[in-house]
Amino acid sequence: MLKKYDVIVIGAGSVGTPTAYFLAKEGFKVLVLEKNKASGRGQNRAAIGGIRATHSDKAKAMLCLNSINIFKNWYKDTGDDINWYQGGYFYPIYSEKDKGSVLSLLTIQKSFGLNIDFINKDKALMVVPDLCDEGLLGAIYSPEDGSASPLKSNYSFFKQAKLKGAEFIFESEVKAIIKERDRFIGVKTDKDDYYSDYIVIASGKDVELFSKELKVQIPVKSDLHEAGITEPIARLFDPMVVDIRSYPDSKNIYFYQNSEGQIVFCLTPSPSKYYESDSSTAEFLLQISSRIFDVYPYFGNLRIRRIWRGYYPNTPDGNPIIELLHSNVLLLAGMCGQGFMLGPGIGKLSANILTNKLSDNEKNIISELSLFRKFDNVEFFK
Repeated sequence: MLKKYDVIVIGAGSVGTPTAYFLAKEGFKVLVLEKNKASGRGQNRAAIGGIRATHSDKAKAMLCLNSINIFKNWYKDTGDDINWYQGGYFYPIYSEKDKGSVLSLLTIQKSFGLNIDFINKDKALMVVPDLCDEGLLGAIYSPEDGSASPLKSNYSFFKQAKLKGAEFIFESEVKAIIKERDRFIGVKTDKDDYYSDYIVIASGKDVELFSKELKVQIPVKSDLHEAGITEPIARLFDPMVVDIRSYPDSKNIYFYQNSEGQIVFCLTPSPSKYYESDSSTAEFLLQISSRIFDVYPYFGNLRIRRIWRGYYPNTPDGNPIIELLHSNVLLLAGMCGQGFMLGPGIGKLSANILTNKLSDNEKNIISELSLFRKFDNVEFFK
């Protein structure tokens, strides 16, 4: 019997699951195919939970503003607690060079409508008490950014999508896209064939197969980042703290205290690490400890509960790819480790693409994030 749907979504991760929810909400008959045993079991589970609109690219900032609006209203709209916490983002500045860079960027970000500003040293120490103040010049602060649990969020999108009629099949790996004449009509998995009017590719780092199938170059290369989480403690500060200073073995670090009181931390290695195992390393603890105390010295006695490693599927400019190919294959790729914060915004946009309900602003977003752009407008906060 022919298994026919309106839309097949490939991947039940940070982008695919909310996309399925918004498509089902629009009345589409949706099938989600996921190679893992459950939703959110790919790189979504490696996300640390930060959600911000403080990007240098307008399209990316607009998508994340939409995501923030969805996250912050999710409990009211669905009754599901995803641990949303509006603590903001905070970038301490310790050099005149970095200050000049962020101030020039600030003008651009404010033109996007972002609530963001440079605050002086005294105000910075009020926002994050006990921050290292030696050489501190001030900070970039965006109070409306926040955080949520990637695990709870993904499960909630999965649950809500199912309530709206979406079907999920797990342990089902897509091996090929089925083509008839000049149109793609379905997908072939390791278990069965499924057919649909539209196909949405949201497979995260596993996008190479589709580059060959669609005969297009998809410039995505995944590097590895590591993160960790501590025991819960009393509230110390609210925002995600991002230290943009470059060290010999790392480009930056960032950490925040989640809604349950745990400190979640991550480091961007330098040089980037490719083609390695995603198993966590002892080296990471040495790297993060040598840096994090330079920003917040009072973490010395905290006990770390676990560490992990995950992939960031990167594009050359640090911005995602959104492209409708062959009139019915929607490519959502290259989230650059920010699929969690981009996912709801992209999911809602995807539903508008397939229902042909795009606003002028949304058309501009799609144009700026096209697969066929020049990739020369590099995101400042990669």
